[in-house]
Amino acid sequence: MSRAWQAVRPLLLPLLVFIVVFVGHMLFYKIVSQNSSPIWWRLYVLTQTYMISFSLALAFAFGAYALGKARGQSGKAVAGSAGVALLVWFTSACGAPLIAVGLGLVGVGFGSEALPPWVTAVLTICFISFGVYWLHRKGGACATACAAKAGENAGLFREIGVDLDKFGAQQCVTGELYERTFAAQQNRPAGMAYFDEMAGDIYGARMREIIAAKKEGRVVVGNFCVFVPEELTLAVDGISVGLCAGSQAPVSDAEKVLPRNICPLVKSAYGYALTKSSPYFQVVDFVCGETTCDAKKKTWELMDREIPTHVMEIPQMKRERDRDLWLAEVKEFKAKLEQQSGKTITPEALSKAVAVMDAKRGSLQRLNALRHHRPSPISGRDALLVEQIAFYDDPVRFTEKVNVLCDELDKRVQDGVFAAPSQSRRIMISGSPMALPNWKVHNIVEGAGAVVVNEESCVGTRYFSQNVAQSDEDMDSMLLALTERYMQINCACFTPNEGRIEQIIREYRDSRADGLIHYSLQFCHTYLIEAVRIKEACAKESIPFLAVETDYSTEDTGQLQTRIEAFLEQIGGQR
Repeated sequence: MSRAWQAVRPLLLPLLVFIVVFVGHMLFYKIVSQNSSPIWWRLYVLTQTYMISFSLALAFAFGAYALGKARGQSGKAVAGSAGVALLVWFTSACGAPLIAVGLGLVGVGFGSEALPPWVTAVLTICFISFGVYWLHRKGGACATACAAKAGENAGLFREIGVDLDKFGAQQCVTGELYERTFAAQQNRPAGMAYFDEMAGDIYGARMREIIAAKKEGRVVVGNFCVFVPEELTLAVDGISVGLCAGSQAPVSDAEKVLPRNICPLVKSAYGYALTKSSPYFQVVDFVCGETTCDAKKKTWELMDREIPTHVMEIPQMKRERDRDLWLAEVKEFKAKLEQQSGKTITPEALSKAVAVMDAKRGSLQRLNALRHHRPSPISGRDALLVEQIAFYDDPVRFTEKVNVLCDELDKRVQDGVFAAPSQSRRIMISGSPMALPNWKVHNIVEGAGAVVVNEESCVGTRYFSQNVAQSDEDMDSMLLALTERYMQINCACFTPNEGRIEQIIREYRDSRADGLIHYSLQFCHTYLIEAVRIKEACAKESIPFLAVETDYSTEDTGQLQTRIEAFLEQIGGQR
């Protein structure tokens, strides 16, 4: 979808409404007011009735525009948009007679009960201009704040080649989405303040830390998959950052090169690299891709033109020879890191890195277990945010902050303080990755009064479920233990994949969920096809099941909301 089309599309419905109302009022004048007199059109012009047609059409068109702006937003945003539309309506075309009466009471008259048509038109334009300003004022404020934040780091970002204009615009989109998703929540844990700060300033303090570390000579690696062993990067004192992208903002740029009918995650990530609009893509020394799907493995060839790209071949099965293949890939990645950093990975360094990552995974396991309490002490949106921040933050600090949050959640359980009422329907979500800032499905589910209690996804249990079997033996034994840990990940790329089906059912029972939503990104064939088998397994286990397919845009939000709300009502009737 081109930028021009994206800009014009929201205006099509208001334009259609304007034409229909204008023509409708003109015909009304002809048929009702003038009884279809042959000279009706002369009177229509001489009496300036066309100004009234214009005013009515503009007011109705603004109403359509305001409602379009409110689609997929919070109840407050919808109410605000509707309120502004009504204000415009009652103070312009429809309200013109009322204004005339009001002015007459204070001694201002126009010689008739109604305002002159040209005054009505001017009033309509003025009030609609105010309405448009009101609808966009939050975005304007956000844009100003984003520009200010970008300005704080402009020098650093310019050094690493960031396109500051594109970066500012895309940062603002993320900020507005974050505010709509999280600001309306009530009774949030105090421990979420750290993660709010991280999300709100994702390109700020952490980015400055990474740039400073790179200047000190530390290697920075960008990852796109949970199969990439972060332990090896830590073992060379490197920094690992997740580059999976969950934003619609860079997709249109990517579609100038890539086919439209591929996964939005791939298009979003490639769009960031192509436009140089993300500091995280610009700061890395190289990115590590993998072969979990065809779209990814072919995109890496193009990505390599923008950023040096190392590709790890993911086995498609889990036989012994597949494990051997993955072990060879792990060793090759180790050699790449050693060459890039100029350091040799020792058993001691790797053992320390494994301990750091196991502690990080342990903190996330603890958080996930607390969500399984009925009622849950934390919302699914907040838990998802924590899981997403895991791919950006310093692992030691992140682990500490998650454990502080978990301590608070333990106390909330003891004190009977929960994120949702005990009767709230509990939903587990499985399927495609949900990269920052993709909060779409969680926002719809919890906006409908339910609570998400588990994610079987690459930001959820697929990332943190298994720890490494620690070994103090030689390097080969440690690399084998690392390989076997990552081979336990149940990605949809494997066949056969009984392990993932069993994991989903087990996590559903452990989380005490009331229903399962299987979420697939558009054109994510592995997850879309595997949803068939998951649906069959759920039917066998009498588990309520809903499959949804979506992308990063807001265009299908209304449809998704209708389907999910119907699913939640169905669950409510079965409980």
